Amino acid sequence: SSGINAEWPLRPGYGDPVSLVKVKAANEKTVSDISQIDIAIGKAKMTKSILSTQVKELSTKVNELLSAARKAKNKNEALSHLRRKKLYERSLLKREGALNNTESLLLQLQESQHNKTVLS
Repeated sequence: SSGINAEWPLRPGYGDPVSLVKVKAANEKTVSDISQIDIAIGKAKMTKSILSTQVKELSTKVNELLSAARKAKNKNEALSHLRRKKLYERSLLKREGALNNTESLLLQLQESQHNKTVLS
């Protein structure tokens, strides 16, 4: 199947630039150009992926710190773990909020693209 490529300067994590490939649908004679909506959907999906990974990592860290606090040998060590856990929880809440916003945006973009396809 043939496709059209587009690149944008978004660099997720530490990787290379992201490429977006649009593949010709079975009922199309030619591949349509990559629209701004296609690019925005690609960016939103990449952001969602990055945020999902960060949420998982932060959740793991919070659970590790809670476990370490329970296993601490003295009160000061336990409190230190709990303070760090609280910091990670704040960061986790922010990332979860950003992930929810990104998922909402992605849904809106996909609906917009669908509406554009239906009306054209």
